[in-house]
Amino acid sequence: HYHTPVMVREVTDTLITDPDGFYIDCTLGGGGHSEAILDRLVKLGGYGRLLSIDRDAEAIDCAVRRYHSSLKSDLFDARFTTALCDFKQLPNNLKEGTGSLHHLMPKDKK
Repeated sequence: HYHTPVMVREVTDTLITDPDGFYIDCTLGGGGHSEAILDRLVKLGGYGRLLSIDRDAEAIDCAVRRYHSSLKSDLFDARFTTALCDFKQLPNNLKEGTGSLHHLMPKDKK
């Protein structure tokens, strides 16, 4: 189910600028953009965090397994959270105290 994400460098270089920012990927899917965002946050230093959502539990499980099997899992664990929800349910899944949202990766239009 994994596909190669497009425009990864453009997304991360342009949108991921605050090393302590809170970011949301609204369609985790195969996890390619989320992994690139996490890589960028690690390179920037700081304590930036990423919430990745998907309405497909299998997609979340696959992405999480992929991250944990990589050598990067120690770097990602404190920064990475997933939520099983539809894009429309996002406001209900955000918890108080998450800080200011910096950028939202939009839902793919199909």
